[in-house]
Amino acid sequence: MIGKIIKENHDRLPEYKRKDVKAVENGSGERPIKDTYYRTFIYLVKLMREYNYDERLVYRNFPFKTKDVVFSTSFYVSNKCLLQL
Repeated sequence: MIGKIIKENHDRLPEYKRKDVKAVENGSGERPIKDTYYRTFIYLVKLMREYNYDERLVYRNFPFKTKDVVFSTSFYVSNKCLLQL
């Protein structure tokens, strides 16, 4: 889904200069390629800016969501233990 959204909005992305590949020796070998960086990360940052960094709007409308696996696992295990009480 995110790939499709990014492709559809590619022409709306701003120009930029990458500093991450120059900050680390051989950084370009360990950093995302320009196309991936541009089409993914820059798009997501621009989208957050359009939502004025409002957490509720971003959470509701953002095409890319992450979940904290450690917290979710702890929550699951603690609830499982509580059920046994």
